[in-house]
Amino acid sequence: MAAGFTAGAILGRLLTDLLSWRSAFFINIPIAVFVLILAPKLLTESARGNKTKLDVPGAVTVIFSPLLLVFGLTRKGLD
Repeated sequence: MAAGFTAGAILGRLLTDLLSWRSAFFINIPIAVFVLILAPKLLTESARGNKTKLDVPGAVTVIFSPLLLVFGLTRKGLD
């Protein structure tokens, strides 16, 4: 993850220095085309008999934890 973050920062800097900041909006187009071409070839369909259940407590935790963290930090800043 750290390597991806560093490479993204370096490549983003090169992209904006060589072209312009507006070019960052168009970099996703070739990536999307590449993914759309390769995805059907590389991804296989999973077995239909294996249905997984939705982890409701986990989903609620993932949604509300950052919300409550930001709320707490902003309320602390108001005091």
